[in-house]
Amino acid sequence: MAQGEKKVITFNTALQFSIPLKDVRRRFLLRGLEALSADVACLQEVYNASDIAFLMLSLGKTYPYSFSFAHDTVTKLKATEEPPCNRQKITEFLGCVSSHCSGFNTSVHEDRVSLLLCLQTMCATQSRKMLFFIVCRPE
Repeated sequence: MAQGEKKVITFNTALQFSIPLKDVRRRFLLRGLEALSADVACLQEVYNASDIAFLMLSLGKTYPYSFSFAHDTVTKLKATEEPPCNRQKITEFLGCVSSHCSGFNTSVHEDRVSLLLCLQTMCATQSRKMLFFIVCRPE
């Protein structure tokens, strides 16, 4: 990697109880994140504060900086077990996507970029709470 470049990864964790073997998948997630050595890791589908606390504690040496829906600030974790998105927020977000950002072919790179830009511009209000967990390595 060239000097000044950063490695950013994103991963859908599927850390919900409705999917079997959550604890096993969580351990594999830790190993994978450490092995990838990314500067920034964006983790989606981390729904509960207890999972965020576990990941922060387990990855603290590799990723000492983190931010999530459960943080009051970058360093303070709220005690909550509630998912960040209630049914109404998800319905509003999906309605916006359906109205403004449908029709993209996500198997095509340009369409994926266009979809993200559409979500950012057209559905920003609805999507701002949809990003759940971001961890960063120090410079």
